[in-house]
Amino acid sequence: MTPTNAITLKINSYMDTLNDAVKVPDFSITAGQDELNDLNRRVMSVSMTDNRGFEADQVVI
Repeated sequence: MTPTNAITLKINSYMDTLNDAVKVPDFSITAGQDELNDLNRRVMSVSMTDNRGFEADQVVI
């Protein structure tokens, strides 16, 4: 193995570790028939509460 290959493998290993540490869930925001893709980069957090039975669920953006 050449030194360049060894360095590349080590860098890829570190990048994989970083990618595993920072997971971002995928989501989409839809209003009517329109998907609002421009909002996706501005959203800081999304949380959902799944209430029991006939109580309304809640989404906080």
